[in-house]
Amino acid sequence: MLLSLGILLLAFADLTVGSISIGHIVAVLGILFAARYGGVAGGGISGIAVGTLFSLATTGLNYVSGAYALGGLMAGVFSPVGRLASAAAFVVANGVASLQVGNQAAVVSGLYEVMAASILYIALPKEIGGKLVGLFSSGDDHSRSDGLRRSVIMKLDYAAKALGGVSESVEEVSRKLGAACAPDINGVYKKAIDEICMGCGLKVYCWERNYGDSMNAFNDLTSRLRTRGRIDRSDFSPHFATHCSRLNDMVECVNRNYEQFTVRQAAEGRVAQVRNMVANQFTTTSRMLEDMASEMELFERFDFAAAQGVSEVLRSAGVTPIEVSCRVDQFNRMSIEIEAMQVERMRMNRGAVVKEISRACGRLFETPCISTAQGKCRMQMSERPVFRVQTGCYQHVCGGGQLCGDSYACFNDGSGRQVALISDGMGSGGRAAVDGAMASGIFSQLVKAGIGFDTALKIVNSALVVKSGDESLATIDVAVLDLFSGCVELRKAGAPITILRQGGQAKRIDAPSLPIGILNDARFAKMDAVLGDGDLVVLMSDGALAAGDDWLCEAVEQWQGLSPQDLAEELVAEAVARRSDGHDDDVTVLVLRMTMPQPLPKEEKEEEKAG
Repeated sequence: MLLSLGILLLAFADLTVGSISIGHIVAVLGILFAARYGGVAGGGISGIAVGTLFSLATTGLNYVSGAYALGGLMAGVFSPVGRLASAAAFVVANGVASLQVGNQAAVVSGLYEVMAASILYIALPKEIGGKLVGLFSSGDDHSRSDGLRRSVIMKLDYAAKALGGVSESVEEVSRKLGAACAPDINGVYKKAIDEICMGCGLKVYCWERNYGDSMNAFNDLTSRLRTRGRIDRSDFSPHFATHCSRLNDMVECVNRNYEQFTVRQAAEGRVAQVRNMVANQFTTTSRMLEDMASEMELFERFDFAAAQGVSEVLRSAGVTPIEVSCRVDQFNRMSIEIEAMQVERMRMNRGAVVKEISRACGRLFETPCISTAQGKCRMQMSERPVFRVQTGCYQHVCGGGQLCGDSYACFNDGSGRQVALISDGMGSGGRAAVDGAMASGIFSQLVKAGIGFDTALKIVNSALVVKSGDESLATIDVAVLDLFSGCVELRKAGAPITILRQGGQAKRIDAPSLPIGILNDARFAKMDAVLGDGDLVVLMSDGALAAGDDWLCEAVEQWQGLSPQDLAEELVAEAVARRSDGHDDDVTVLVLRMTMPQPLPKEEKEEEKAG
């Protein structure tokens, strides 16, 4: 097709203004657009095709064959940087390719032509040429993409089951080895008897004629050793003590062996804990793969043309995309996942980017969820949902200190869900602040990366258990609002009550559970509800409940304001004022209000057009 277009351009090759060819200007302009929308391949192929045809139309070897080919290639290389860089690369490459030409007049005319085309290319609106994206993208092979999707799902599912089997094997072997190799206190007595009694002349009397009495004398020592950690002469029975000629040596030997026994027992306990942690990590990894397989199962197809359009929008915004995936699920909702080189957030206008992506895909999208890891940026966004969420949060720091033991986060996960969480570290002050911030920070980062909530909780629990030798405890209270359906999932790990206001009626939601950082296994207690326009979700730390929860339910039910921030501040101030036990604690209240905004006339037109 490019060769055919090049032949058409030959008709304009002799149309000149002075010594400048109009056909050459149009040809360079076409090469720049091809490089912009087709990258290295588009620029290189168009440059070779057009340059070759212009050369064949003249006698002798024309320098434009090499100049256009090299210029198109370099313009494609620099196209991700921007239009100015791409045009500059073409001008420089054209100049380098024309250095060996003896006809200076032809070279100067060629440079004028290239510069004129570059100026036109930069001056034209960036939307022009958008239809060229389809020329450089392969057809959407539904059968091939679906087969690939099914293959990936099967591999993830099989890998998850295999890791689950490894976890079960490790746990089974651990139980058997624990029963067979666990240290036994009877070994303390056996070693002492072998060391002291076997060389004694009274061995026959104590261990052959009176074996039962002698053994009972040692068995009676167990409770004293467990209580005090050592024994003395008076702990032996009078019958054994009066006949034993080496009692002092026996006492010393038993105490020494028991000290070694306790050290080994502590080491075995720590090894067992590490062994259980490793087994839990296999289970956690298995769950992570299962979550990925379940997520991919929802996708019906991949829209490659939309992905090309999104890539171009990102390049125009100064973002270099690495991979772009546009997925359509079984409900015909599109979600976009982007991996790009990390950029400073201040450099990217999120609103403008979302608007351009919506235009390129023919759908209205929500603001993206952005996370960074190891020098790369991950952006995930979904179509604009039915509901919006207004949030407000306020904190009181215990004793007027600088560090709050409560930590909170609120973000859109890029899949049409608003996630809000509060983590309360044990106690108050710096140590509690570390535990709370660590729990909420890691949990938020994992959820933004696409990891399921249950799997993320297990990973955070493992991190708290192994982070130091000291005990680390934290609660996690999560509310997940589906902005398409209005459903809310409450997930609690040691967290206090949550208050929901549905249809003007407030009710308390309590789900008893254990904090994380205590046991190797951590689980959420879960509750579900359905919210409507104007309904509220109020999350809080336990510091807000020092004076009970009746007044909280009443205050939430009677509140008539519009700003969730005002309600959060009112509840925190009232909780601090009502506390009468002389103590103080960190207090955090996070309020979420569901709204269903009326679409603007412009949005209605865009929705009709997208439909």
